[in-house]
Amino acid sequence: MSRHLPLVVVAGLTIATFAPPDLSACGDKFLLVGRSLRFKQAFASAHPSSIVAYAPAGSRVRDLMKEQGFAALLAFAGHDVRIVDGPEALAKALAGRRVDLVLAELQNGPDLQRGLAQERSRPLLAPIVFNAPKSATASIERQYGCAIRMPARAVEALAAVEEAIKLHDQQTK
Repeated sequence: MSRHLPLVVVAGLTIATFAPPDLSACGDKFLLVGRSLRFKQAFASAHPSSIVAYAPAGSRVRDLMKEQGFAALLAFAGHDVRIVDGPEALAKALAGRRVDLVLAELQNGPDLQRGLAQERSRPLLAPIVFNAPKSATASIERQYGCAIRMPARAVEALAAVEEAIKLHDQQTK
C-alpha cells in the first residue's frame, strides 16, 4: 500500500490540474459572488427609446402614466418618457426631438396616426387598449401593428412596449 501511495497522489494531482476549472450547472454562475443579476437588469430595455404618452386631462392614459406609475416603470427600464396633455403639447414634443413611440388611448388613434405620418422622425403609434378581449386586441394589432393591453403585469406591459419599439425600428430602416 505504501508503495502505491505516491503513484495515487501523483495521479490525483494530475487529474486535478488538468480538469476543467468550472463545472457549474446552468444558472449556478449567477450564484457566485459578484455575478448576480441585478433587479434593474431584469427590466432593462434592449432598445431604450424616446416615448411620448398622449394623455389629455381625464383620460385613462393619464391615470395609467401618473397615478399607476407606468411612466416610472418605463423610465426604470431605460426609456425617456414625456407625458403631454393636448395636441399642441404633442406637436411641440414631436418637433423638438426624435420620438420613437407615441402611446395613446385607442379612441385617439385615428386622429393621431394621421398627424404622426407627417412627422420627420416617423414615430409609431402604440394604442393602449383597456379591458378588451384578446380577439379585439388582435384586430387592433393588425390595424396598428401593435397594441398595449391593460391591465397587465409589469413584465407583460414592458414586453409589449419592446415589441412596438422593434416594429418601429424595422419600419424606419
